[in-house]
Amino acid sequence: MYFVQTRKEIALLPLNMKLCLLFTFVDSVGTGIWSVSTISAFVFKKAGESNIVVGNVEAAQGLSQLLVAPLFGILADRLNREKMLKFSTFIGLFSVFIWIYIIYWTEDPIYLYFICSLWGIYMSSYGPPFEAIFADAVNDENRTKLYIWRQSLLQLGNTVGPLINLLLYFQFGNDWSIRVLNNVMTCGLAFNAAASLLFLLYNSKSNHHKMIELVDEMDTTTIEETETETK
Repeated sequence: MYFVQTRKEIALLPLNMKLCLLFTFVDSVGTGIWSVSTISAFVFKKAGESNIVVGNVEAAQGLSQLLVAPLFGILADRLNREKMLKFSTFIGLFSVFIWIYIIYWTEDPIYLYFICSLWGIYMSSYGPPFEAIFADAVNDENRTKLYIWRQSLLQLGNTVGPLINLLLYFQFGNDWSIRVLNNVMTCGLAFNAAASLLFLLYNSKSNHHKMIELVDEMDTTTIEETETETK
């Protein structure tokens, strides 16, 4: 009964909220596939088995994300958030293209610094507008439930991603050869690319006041079903 009710409540959510929840899951699956241990092994192999390069590349991503996050936070307050997410889609897809180029067509480790910095910029570009749009659809009546759903999907994605990672290693080979790492990286990035495409579907008309009306409808539906069960 709980899952039936939850499904009905999700169906009543505005488009932007559904997209936020779907993005959370799909993106976390992709991240879980490649950006935990696989990325470190991939950089290690690409950089001629240099631990120093691995550390520097990881630092480049974190540093770029830190430096540009305030800028995108300011822009999220001043500009159209849906358009900012569409811009993030461009950065995300361009980043995936560069990743694929590095995976299959170049051995130069200098590109690793560039792509990890760009990936950090991508993450910062969608963070503020994404959080703002999610917050716009949340009010006092549904705050706890929506944040529970989002965190549950995040944790589910973080679980499903490594499980897919395990299956991929089982399929392609149980070793960290560059051939196997390339395949795993590509599969994970495919999920991230699909998640970024969801930003193109965001609609400014799917907003806060619509969410309030839907919450009232959800509450009415719950009351009616409870009365029916009692009878």
